[in-house]
Amino acid sequence: MADAPSSTSNRPKAALGALRPLVPYALHYKGRIAAAIGALLVAAAATLVLPVAVRRVVDHGFSEGSGYLVNAYFEVLILVVAALALASALRY
Repeated sequence: MADAPSSTSNRPKAALGALRPLVPYALHYKGRIAAAIGALLVAAAATLVLPVAVRRVVDHGFSEGSGYLVNAYFEVLILVVAALALASALRY
């Protein structure tokens, strides 16, 4: 059975210039666009920090010598998750 050519590979790419007529409408929402970009950056940063926070909880929180730090590490982990949840909600 021969591979059928896909219609997406032959389609010409659209230029970004086609979005230029939307710029005047987007300028009315500068604050919302800035807030969405800010929330996106916070969510991305929290997503990058989350594995580090979990690793700290596992590595340092459950070790024998620093068991008293487990509450502090879990609090930081909960703050990171809360920031991620809030930023993700604000994006929408």
